[in-house]
Amino acid sequence: MQDAPSFHSEAWNSISRHPWLTCMLITTLIVAIFPHDMNEVSGVHFHDEEIIEDWIKIHESGRITVPVHSTVSSHLDSRPFVVQGTDANASGVALDLEIDDQSFLYPLYTMCFSHPSETAFDHAVVTLTGSFTGIGYTSPLSGNACTTIGESLVPPVRIDLIHHCATMNTTTCNRTTSWTIHDEVHAPIDLDLELQIVESPPPNTSFTVTFSDAQGMPIAGLLIDAPSGPAETDATGVATLLGSDLSLNTSVFTESPLLRMEVDGVTYTITSDSGRAYFPEFSDVFLSIKSDDRLGNPWSGVALALQPDARYVSPLTDLGHLDQNGSTIWSGILAAGSHEVVALTPNSTLSKPYTGVYAQADGEPVWVTRFSVGNSMVLSAFSRIGLLPITGLMSLGLFLYTSRWFVTRVEAPHWVHWSTAITTSASASLILLAHADLMSDLHSLALWLAGTALLIHGADRFSEHKDIEETPHLLAGILLLSLAVSMRFITLSLIPWSIGAVWLLSSRFEWNKDHLIERVTLAAVIIPLFLLSLTPVLAYNHTHHGSIFAYNALDRIEQPSSSPHLSIVSATTEGFPTQRSDTFQTMNMETRTYLIEESDGSDYLARFFIVMFMSMAWTPIVLLGTALVIQSRPSLHTPAGRAASAGIILAATHLFLLVIQGSPFYFTHWNDDVRYLLPFVPAGALMMSGALSVHPQPSKRSFPIGLALLTFVGILNLIPRLLFAGRRQPFSWEAAKYKDAIFSLESIRNLTATPEWVLNAQFAWRPFPWRLWLNQFEIFSIILTTIAVSLLLYTLKPPSPTGTEDE
Repeated sequence: MQDAPSFHSEAWNSISRHPWLTCMLITTLIVAIFPHDMNEVSGVHFHDEEIIEDWIKIHESGRITVPVHSTVSSHLDSRPFVVQGTDANASGVALDLEIDDQSFLYPLYTMCFSHPSETAFDHAVVTLTGSFTGIGYTSPLSGNACTTIGESLVPPVRIDLIHHCATMNTTTCNRTTSWTIHDEVHAPIDLDLELQIVESPPPNTSFTVTFSDAQGMPIAGLLIDAPSGPAETDATGVATLLGSDLSLNTSVFTESPLLRMEVDGVTYTITSDSGRAYFPEFSDVFLSIKSDDRLGNPWSGVALALQPDARYVSPLTDLGHLDQNGSTIWSGILAAGSHEVVALTPNSTLSKPYTGVYAQADGEPVWVTRFSVGNSMVLSAFSRIGLLPITGLMSLGLFLYTSRWFVTRVEAPHWVHWSTAITTSASASLILLAHADLMSDLHSLALWLAGTALLIHGADRFSEHKDIEETPHLLAGILLLSLAVSMRFITLSLIPWSIGAVWLLSSRFEWNKDHLIERVTLAAVIIPLFLLSLTPVLAYNHTHHGSIFAYNALDRIEQPSSSPHLSIVSATTEGFPTQRSDTFQTMNMETRTYLIEESDGSDYLARFFIVMFMSMAWTPIVLLGTALVIQSRPSLHTPAGRAASAGIILAATHLFLLVIQGSPFYFTHWNDDVRYLLPFVPAGALMMSGALSVHPQPSKRSFPIGLALLTFVGILNLIPRLLFAGRRQPFSWEAAKYKDAIFSLESIRNLTATPEWVLNAQFAWRPFPWRLWLNQFEIFSIILTTIAVSLLLYTLKPPSPTGTEDE
């Protein structure tokens, strides 16, 4: 009677039967040792994940884009205007201000004033006072009523126009008119108010005038001496007068030194002299008000108020809100003087997305994500069900399972499964992206590979049964491919390979015309359906990025810019009648610009060698697979040979795109961007499984030693990235000074406590030899990859004509 197998024996047998599952579990353990953390200072994550995390939250709130105007903190803008009337002495003073802040360390203020009276500024001086310093500078006006002051004052600045007269025969004598300059509008999307005014005499109809004391209590029984006849206020302080009475010829008998009068909703303070207070002169005024941002987008919902001339000591008067077109009109009776229309934008209701990109959507300015929008939208769905922290491992599992499916189709023996599974799982770039839950690279690659597998399987079933009921696999494959492209649009460059794989990797493949025509017919059906399923993504790109192929918003959209604008605002937000909240959020319009010089990357041959060296360190499976195919030369008449050929085509296509495109990661980025090498992993797996399948299983110990070396290469590159990735903080892109289009090494060393040997391993300095000199990890990886590949090629036995063993 045989003894029952021990637990250890059963466990070992179970592990040996499932190479792909075993490698998946080991990789999961490696990822779990270094928990993914989005903490800005200490968390281990990709920098771009901070951007994607912000957009995930936005999508969870039901938004695809964020309206720009909803993210701008509330601020004031105003436009002064003058009501002249018929009496020049009663008119307000208009200010024409020009500020040159380019030529001097401090702004140069050029001020010109206008008034109907030719002698209004004969004895006038102008004083500039800085609110921060309290220092004032005074200058007399010239003959053209202009002056220029350039001193150490920066906004906010107060301008006081002071009239000194020897006689008291004009209303401008011994009076001060003031303006306040706020340097608060820096962003091109900030408010820009436009104003047009039409002035005419008041119509000779009845008007009600309300009088009150300094405390706002109505005054009854006031006697009014008006051209149309005497009048008296009733118990509520109201008197009825004609339009012709609203002039300097009307006065009120009162012993009070100050008297408030309200005409057409606007309150004025008048003073009495010798028991009589005279009316100011009034005009009928029509205002056309329009508001937009500095890029011409209408700004709706802006609150408006009227700030009367300072001599009237009047509160702000509510003028309502701008309509959805950013415009409105107002008409009423106003006293002569220098008034302002003041606009207050609504408080921000949404936060500006991190590195959001300005775009247009249906005429409205919006922030859009700079990446493919499908990634953050799909991840937001996983976030809602609580699976966001394991999305990287889920994509890794899907990728390895699909890789196993491809290896099984080439009828590879069991030892080939183990060899391919180990080398695939040991690719440092694959593990790195499995750790980055929010990055789109592995998610998109896994969906693309799974979609391709479903296309191939569905095409084979449809060709065999010729039944419409066999199309679900095809349709599912098309949907997965479109989802992969929506998450990372550059995956679109891999779709032609997927269409070709339907023919080349078919289990019913034959070298004849009929099979080719059959697959071309299927491709003619697959391609339109794929484009149809991709329509939402293409429409999004066209609407928000300016082109259906502009997957990265920064590639096509010219970011807004405008010169700083200085607002002339006398009012303050505290006195604004329609202000809703005092909580404002700081607006930041900065966009990151990556400076790339082509001086050391314009040579295509140099790019080729750079990609080769990088792949030897981060995806050595592609070099091993290529070497194995060259050595073995499997026949195209076998599934193994066609799989190897498909791998060569995939690797060559991706290499060509990388070299031609000249991605920034070759030159200035840290090693996060080895993610661009990720498509080399499935290409290497196809080449490796196809080439090894024609060999008998090697018996020398040097073969597993070679695989162990390649595994060590992956671990070697992951140590500094996962163990110390968070310690490169704190520093910002703005703090890391640019010098000759690269980061200043000394600047970053001073801004982080990261050990220098780790810092050197995390960043790819240009030119490329600098990176190799600094990053000893990659130097060792390249050397070990060369040794491992040579060892594996040397230990392989000659190709075997027959004999396979399924997993």
